[in-house]
Order: sequence, then C-alpha cells, then structure tokens
Amino acid sequence: MDLLSFTDLIVAVEQPQRPTSLPPVLLLPGLNAGAWVFENYQRFLLRQGYSTYALNFRGHYGSRPVPDIGKVPFAAYVEDALEVARAIASEHTSAAPLGPPPAADAEPPSTLPVAIGHSLGGLVAQRLAEEQVVRAAALVCSAPPRGIPLISWELVRRQPRYLPTIFSGRPLLPRFEDNAVVALNRIPADRRAAIQSRFVADSGRAARDVLFGVQVDEREVRCPVLVVSASEDRYVPPRIARRIARRYKAPFREYFGHGHMMPIEPGWETPLREIEHWIDQTLALGRHATPGSIRLHELARHRGHTVRLTFRDGHVIVAKVIAVDFEEPAEIIYEVHAVVEVGPPHLAAVRPGRVAAAPLEQLRDFFVMGDGGEAPQ
Repeated sequence: MDLLSFTDLIVAVEQPQRPTSLPPVLLLPGLNAGAWVFENYQRFLLRQGYSTYALNFRGHYGSRPVPDIGKVPFAAYVEDALEVARAIASEHTSAAPLGPPPAADAEPPSTLPVAIGHSLGGLVAQRLAEEQVVRAAALVCSAPPRGIPLISWELVRRQPRYLPTIFSGRPLLPRFEDNAVVALNRIPADRRAAIQSRFVADSGRAARDVLFGVQVDEREVRCPVLVVSASEDRYVPPRIARRIARRYKAPFREYFGHGHMMPIEPGWETPLREIEHWIDQTLALGRHATPGSIRLHELARHRGHTVRLTFRDGHVIVAKVIAVDFEEPAEIIYEVHAVVEVGPPHLAAVRPGRVAAAPLEQLRDFFVMGDGGEAPQ
C-alpha cells in the first residue's frame, strides 16, 4: 500500500499492477478514524482488480494540517473528498487501459470513482453523489442527511457529556468506555483497546453540523445508491438506515451480528463481497454471472410485479414474480407472461400462463417492469 499526497491530503492507495477498466473506488472514513479503517477493504478490492483510494480528511494522520481540529466544519471534509474524487477521475482518464478504439457513437467510459463511505464518511459520500462526481455510492452505517434525526438510545444515554465540546467546537474524542459500548460492541473485547488507540481527536464543529443535519438534495442524487446497515449498530440503528434508503429509493441490506465498525469487525468479508457484487451488477461491469444477494433481495420485494428475467442459459422471459425463496434450494417462482428469447430447446415448451420455478443461481439479470406486461424494446 502506498501513501500518496493529493496536494497535501494523505491518501492510502492500492493499485493493481496491470491497467484496469474497473472504476476506481474512493473510501471515506468516519469521525475520529482514517484510511486505516479500510485496510481490509483495500486488500480485498485489490484482489478483485480495483484501484482504491482511502482518504485521511484534513487534520487526520498528517493530512492537510489545520490550526484547530475542533473548529473544522463538515463542509471542509466534503471539500477534501471532492478534491480527491476529481483528481482520481482525472488520473484514470489519462491512464485508461489500452484497447481497441471505441465506436464513433459510443458513450465515453466514465472515470468517476465509486464512493464507499462509513459513518460520517457515508454522509460525505451522499454529498459527492449530490455533486455528481461519483458513479455510485455505498453507504455503510452512514450518518443521515437533514430530515432524518440521528438519535439512538445509547447516544441519548452517553452523548450529553460531549455536548459542551460539540457546541463549543473543541477537539472531540469519545472515551474508551463509551466507544466500547456504542461503536466497538461487535469488536472482540481483546482488540478494543488497540483500536481505540488508533482513533484521533476530531472536530466538535463537524459533529455539531451532523447533529443539526447536513442538507442533501436527493433530487440531485442521480447515481445508484446502496444502504448497508448492521443489526447491532448502536450509533446509526437500522431504523435510521432504512429511512436513508427510502430517501434515495435505494436497496437496503441489514447484516446481523454486526455493529457500527463493520469494516473492521470479524466477518467483514460478507458485506463487502456483496457491496462489490452490487457495484458490478449496478454498473454492468459483467464480472459476475448472477445478480448477487443484495439485488436478489431487491427482486424479492417485487412479489406480484412484472419483471423481465434473463437466465444464464440465454432464456429471457417476461413474468410475474410469485415468490423468491432463499432457503435451499434457493429459487424464484414465477408465472410466465411472455417468452422473449428461448435458451435450451426444451424451454421452448414453456408457454405464457405457466407457473415455473428456477434456481436463483441460474438468474443472470432482471428488470422490474411494474404491474403491466409490456416487454421493453
């Protein structure tokens, strides 16, 4: 891993040895944390072929010195992320992999990064999406935008002692006893002190901005958004994350047994693997043969709706979803409305009106059409 300086912002960078057409990934940490939170993510994504850039916000870990960290506004962190996102896009434009020239009427390939933001970094990612400088945004245990209050039982119990620091804009670093309960509750007890020692004082002013609510115009968020939550997150509980997902009409995924520090908790691989699968399917990168768990759960919510189903064997149908069953054998049950393309010859006999079932692993893609049955042209 390399530590690079974008002007004077310190960014941890992992890049594959060969040029790649995959989008770069910008990783945005939460309050009191830095690029180190994403060490697991960067190693995993490097193996998948992605270039990753984990940002240390100003005043953190040697990045862009500030006279008083306590007075830094949330908007300054957004400025940092915007600067790095634009630099990444520019770098990948000039370093595009060699290949045949595109057709004259082809869309130019996007070099905008995908943002993955954790906690406060998730709210920064929402602002980047509003500014339309990212191709997609995955929000992991993310702070909410204005209009969705950040309130949980543990915060109500433990936050009052920090309110003078927050309201006066002094450096903020929660005590170990509080972090152990609110943020580190799913970290093994023998690792908590070591992680606490890596946290640094952050901005009371930025915390105040988040507490009062940061405005994000969801109408300007035009890229795909994914909301990832943890069942035991005591800082941003799933009920808040669900409201964020509804705000952006985004798929929502809750992971049981995880807490607020999901990127460094045991079992971090499963949520990240599904985030990467979502990126692949959402941006049509074509690396995975099936839609993945997140999108299949999205399909399950469309019971009774009409969808276009594309199977790995080339069979394409328009059908009404009757059920999506995730128990073994995992399968989708549907009523055929129309056969668009026939795959194997034996499927030619599958006529409209027929109820059928197919293994989920055979489903390559789907398109939700609504309650009608007209196939898209």
